[in-house]
Amino acid sequence: MEMNVLNFVELIKEGNYQTDLTTMKRSELNKTKLKKFIQETLTKVEDNLNSGYMSQIQLHLEGRRPLTVGVETGIVNLPFENVDKVTKIMTEEENREVSLYLTASSDFLNRTGFRIDQLVTADELLAGSKEAAAKMDDWIEEQIQLVKDYQVEEPKKTETKKETKTKKTTKKTTKKTTKKAKK
Repeated sequence: MEMNVLNFVELIKEGNYQTDLTTMKRSELNKTKLKKFIQETLTKVEDNLNSGYMSQIQLHLEGRRPLTVGVETGIVNLPFENVDKVTKIMTEEENREVSLYLTASSDFLNRTGFRIDQLVTADELLAGSKEAAAKMDDWIEEQIQLVKDYQVEEPKKTETKKETKTKKTTKKTTKKTTKKAKK
């Protein structure tokens, strides 16, 4: 499945794509709930592709270290929020293959707070790719682990030079003069 770059950019800018956000506490997520989310996500994406829509489906995990993971369909590995950059790296007339991209965002993920990787092409998903769910499961588990293990870097201590200020002291002296008394 291919899409014209300009058409893709216009669709995303106008908000003409299907979006879904599921929120739960990180402590509530288990293997069964994750597999259910993945299966429902891939089914929704497939239905949306068959209907001619792009998708953005996300799972937000709340907690001390929040994490949002999800799937976006697109023609380049940039999140929908950065759609303006697409025409800077591609020509508007170009047709590109539509793919499914896995996204993760968290302040505890890496220095940028974001990661995006290609899962499968839209054609592979529509052809019944059996590996998409397993790859997505492994990828999400990896992102969850990265967030758990993330070490917050201490800001580097910079040496500050002590500024030595020399004070100029000026002493004001007044000259005392006495007049001789007139006789």
